[in-house]
Amino acid sequence: MLALDAPTWLKDCISRFSLSYHQGKLLARYVTGLIASGNKTIAGISSVFMKQGMRAMNRLMTEYPWDTSKINMERLEELQKHNETRWSKNGILIIDDTILEKSGKHIPYVGKFYDHSEGRYVNGHCIVSMHYSDHKTNYAIDYRLYVKKGNEEFKTKIELAKELVEQYRFIPAQTVM
Repeated sequence: MLALDAPTWLKDCISRFSLSYHQGKLLARYVTGLIASGNKTIAGISSVFMKQGMRAMNRLMTEYPWDTSKINMERLEELQKHNETRWSKNGILIIDDTILEKSGKHIPYVGKFYDHSEGRYVNGHCIVSMHYSDHKTNYAIDYRLYVKKGNEEFKTKIELAKELVEQYRFIPAQTVM
């Protein structure tokens, strides 16, 4: 077990978001653990810290309330404060669907999807995402989880893409692809 602490720059960055003290502290440790641990499970990430154990990290992921939309908007606002990441009218918004392959079959919303790049069906989550790109930068804006027909949350990938375009129509990009 390593005696690591989250770097000051990371703590400073996380402090800009609407999180409780404990959420911020645990999130900084979580991100540090993702970087420092070879094992990307909660147990593996927790093992790089002596002070906080696995239970606290599990609570962060499963019990703490998260307003993900608000945190994402705060992230996008922070990106607009810097010339290197500020939106430009010459930028483009890219809509893409991606499969995040999963080995577990009992994970919520995991399904069998055809992966065109692999030329085969894979088990995983399918997400429809929006990214911003220009000559200086590129980064994710947001995403929607695609679930298969038969699920009450079902929407087509086109409907999910339209939601993203509508929600982020204020971004001054010249093109949506």
